[in-house]
Amino acid sequence: MISLLRSERQHTNRAHSETHFPFFISRPIPPGLNLSLGGNIFFEEGVPLGVRGRNELCASTQWDAALHPVTLRILAGEEYATFRNVFTRERLGTSITSLARDLGSFALAADGKLPDSGGAVVVVQAESNGLIVIASVRVKPYYFRISAEPSTIAVGEEALLRIKTVDAQGNPYERPFNLSPVGYVGIVEGGVYGTLVYGYASGSEIERGDTLHNIETDVTAFESGFQLKFLANEQSPTDSAEVRFVVVKTGEGSSWYPIPPELYPFDARDTVRGIGGVVVTKSAATIALDIPTPKEIWPTLPAGRSGGNPGKRNVKERITVTAARGGVPAINYEVEISATMVLPSGGHEHTPPPPQALLGELKDIRTGRKGKGTLKTETDTEGKIVLEYTAPEFSGKFEVTAKSTTEQGEDKDELTVKVPELQPLPAGQHYRLIGLFGEPGVISEHRKNHFGTETLIAKVRTLANAVYQDSAYVLRINDISLPWGGVFDIENNWSTPHSRHRVGINVDIDDLDANGKRIDAEYLERLVRSKTFQGRFFSEGTHFHLTFR
Repeated sequence: MISLLRSERQHTNRAHSETHFPFFISRPIPPGLNLSLGGNIFFEEGVPLGVRGRNELCASTQWDAALHPVTLRILAGEEYATFRNVFTRERLGTSITSLARDLGSFALAADGKLPDSGGAVVVVQAESNGLIVIASVRVKPYYFRISAEPSTIAVGEEALLRIKTVDAQGNPYERPFNLSPVGYVGIVEGGVYGTLVYGYASGSEIERGDTLHNIETDVTAFESGFQLKFLANEQSPTDSAEVRFVVVKTGEGSSWYPIPPELYPFDARDTVRGIGGVVVTKSAATIALDIPTPKEIWPTLPAGRSGGNPGKRNVKERITVTAARGGVPAINYEVEISATMVLPSGGHEHTPPPPQALLGELKDIRTGRKGKGTLKTETDTEGKIVLEYTAPEFSGKFEVTAKSTTEQGEDKDELTVKVPELQPLPAGQHYRLIGLFGEPGVISEHRKNHFGTETLIAKVRTLANAVYQDSAYVLRINDISLPWGGVFDIENNWSTPHSRHRVGINVDIDDLDANGKRIDAEYLERLVRSKTFQGRFFSEGTHFHLTFR
């Protein structure tokens, strides 16, 4: 074994002592430098710089940290890193010279080219007063991971988006960059299904759209004061669709301990990005149909054949259909709207119901599209369809239905078509009510056929009393109108041979009275047309047709 220490016997001056003591002389260990750059840093981080020297035992001092400047030079990997002044943020290139005690003002910044997934080695040499040492550090790339919670949402729902940094293997990398903004977050695929929203957790928005800029990276924590969301608030997929996001960071540059936060960030040298997504699934649309109160309109009356129409009337109704998924308007959503007569109603007690073509007209006001009794059309950009419904000639209750052509969603409401305020003619001593269902020779299945206006009812009763007083005729009063007016199809076939008996102002009186006596037509006509009654009189073969307004 070779010892670094050597012992020699020395002869002392006999004057001093005869005792011999060993003594030791140091063999000097050369002075050296030490430069440590650690093992790995991530892109846009940095390494604090420091160089130490050593002088051991009694060797002569050859290096002094306070006197001898140190030159640091990047020997390899210069495209991935540079020296920076921590305080001025100045980019100093690939070499710096400084006293060792002042190296705390500088750092090796991995702010150049973004390395590939394997990383890149940066080699640095330190030289001072002829002493040289070499060290290296590996610059590793990092990436963004943008994930949605929940990862699957239905139309009308929303997902919170979380941004995290990961290494090349996808392992979480908690990089302290909470003061740093992301360049932008955008939708790269599936933007027709929704939009991005960035705002405060309190609910107020900062930005909305397919691309959002200057997203603060503290959205990585849901408990932060900011939230990044995707709202599935536009089109609905046929079944399901993936929406893909990209998060890109530019303009951030390096950050590393111990740079003070107020001096951060530096300019970026490259881009970090990541991809993530959320699945949007189809959800059943909610359909709402609204008919404004009082939900009642007049039947449509043919021009010149109704026998007159007292007062103002409305034969059209505005109907609004709304389709939405989770409260979000369903745009371009096909809906079928139809009107169906509810039997028995309006005095109609026979079957089958009228054909669809006779149940009124539906018109899409926006497109002008029309349909008889039924109409297929699409919602507008607000998820609405505004319709104009023109009443049929029949009175009765009509069930209006709006339903999806592809799903189960539907809604219904009821609309009444009637002539208002018609009154029944009660039984009287001097007249008989005829033409009722079940009577001999009557084919009509309508059980109530003597409804008229207040004026007609009063004049018919007065006329019957006057006729009886004059000639002892007991009038046989036949059809007036159905309880709600409209078409009076006496043959139960939804046709209109009784076209004038619609609004309660026309009445048929048989030409034979209740005792079988034939009524004097001229006498009855003079009475009807007199100033007392001011009516109109027509002889129609076996009966008389009278009009009282």
